[in-house]
Amino acid sequence: MNSSEKNRQDSLTSGSGESFDGATILLVDDNPELLFTTQTLLESNGAHVVTATDGAAAVSEAAKITPALIVMDVVMPKKSGVEAARELKADEATREIPILLMSSRDELDDIAAGLEAGAEDYIRKPCEPRELLARVRSGLHLASLYREVSVLKGQRASSAEIDGGPFANLIGESEDIQELIGHVLRFKDSSAPVLIIGESGTGKELVARAVHKTSARAREPFVAQNCGAIHENLLESELFGYVKGAFTGAEKNTQGLFESANGGTLFLDEVGEMSLQLQTKLLRVIQEGVITPVGSSDERKVDVRIVAATHRNIEQMVKEGTFREDLFFRLKVLELHLPPLRERLSDLPLLATHFLKRSCEKQNKPEKHLTEEALLFFERYPWPGNIRELQNEIERIVSMSGMASQIGPGYLSRHFWKRPDGSTSQSSVSKQSSSLPEFLYDIPLKEALAEVESTLIQDALERTKNNKSEAARRLGISRSNLIMKVQAYGLDDE
Repeated sequence: MNSSEKNRQDSLTSGSGESFDGATILLVDDNPELLFTTQTLLESNGAHVVTATDGAAAVSEAAKITPALIVMDVVMPKKSGVEAARELKADEATREIPILLMSSRDELDDIAAGLEAGAEDYIRKPCEPRELLARVRSGLHLASLYREVSVLKGQRASSAEIDGGPFANLIGESEDIQELIGHVLRFKDSSAPVLIIGESGTGKELVARAVHKTSARAREPFVAQNCGAIHENLLESELFGYVKGAFTGAEKNTQGLFESANGGTLFLDEVGEMSLQLQTKLLRVIQEGVITPVGSSDERKVDVRIVAATHRNIEQMVKEGTFREDLFFRLKVLELHLPPLRERLSDLPLLATHFLKRSCEKQNKPEKHLTEEALLFFERYPWPGNIRELQNEIERIVSMSGMASQIGPGYLSRHFWKRPDGSTSQSSVSKQSSSLPEFLYDIPLKEALAEVESTLIQDALERTKNNKSEAARRLGISRSNLIMKVQAYGLDDE
């Protein structure tokens, strides 16, 4: 390193004494020397800095920690800063994080590309310390404005779908969803642990993010970990970190998720899968606010709000001795219950339309619409996989439907044609090449349509316990029209 380069790096680390109050900044640069000196400058001015060395790692890290600001180089391997910015701004989870791009190139086209990708600001390298700190301060101020607008939108809207706010992905207008949002808003002034209970696929992480975004910790990191997706030994080191030499492959001291989430929120999904040994360590963190990295005896203070979630019956696990009772009561200081999709079918059209629109945009397909008949097939299905299953089915439909604009029952997976007892309309086996029951191909079109209509009407009457007014409402026809069709198809219950 020559003397001029050393002087420039010394000036970078000198700082200006201003404080960023522990705000989490994701710093991305493939130049290790500049990464170190810029990190030192930001940390000396009160920021909590997480680093990455390429655009792909930046996208992954941002999704995990939700930083207040991203400061990112443009020219990097694997994925450029412009490409990473475009991807981050396309994702609802990271869209509102301001991005400050850095580049040694001063071409107008490069600057325009970065801003068009969604970056809020652009600074030329080498960065003068005072200018960089001023741009960072401006970015953090912009982040706080984004959060204020989001929270205000969330508080004044009555619908569960709030564009850009904490509840942007909680789609629905059912009483259950409105009650859930009300509970989350009442929790916003608390830092107590939250336990979210719900079946798999009901959107527990979305609710956890809403809890974080409406809290006083919203500008701090949100870090998520699925406790059932990783081996117990790896989970311990992932949560608490480890020191060099703690185990084979531990080549350097590594920060755990608790420290990454310091000041913010740590979401522990499927906490019911955690071993008793790790449950004991988690209880200690909640009670004393300290962690001990694997291989170390040194305690480290952390300030983290725990939001835990599970699809399991924790109370039953306590009785069976597989979950600590004291930890259970510590986690459920505040409790949220997520209803399964089959209990909020009134929200199904909104959810399906939302996923259909998003999937068409993602797959670059023309706009599509579900027919009333297709929605009726959806409504009679029990949805064991809940909202995640609905989202996957919609993505499959969009992929398989080509340029079709209307999505009818024929595009649905074959299991949607089964009755509650598992049989199809004529105990037929569907053709391998189609979602329609085989017998429909062997009769005239008029009879096939009548068979489908008859089946839908019969199912609607069964689901509503022969309440013809409710069945007509679900079918989208008048009660008198329904009665006429019931008589025509010989479906009278007498």
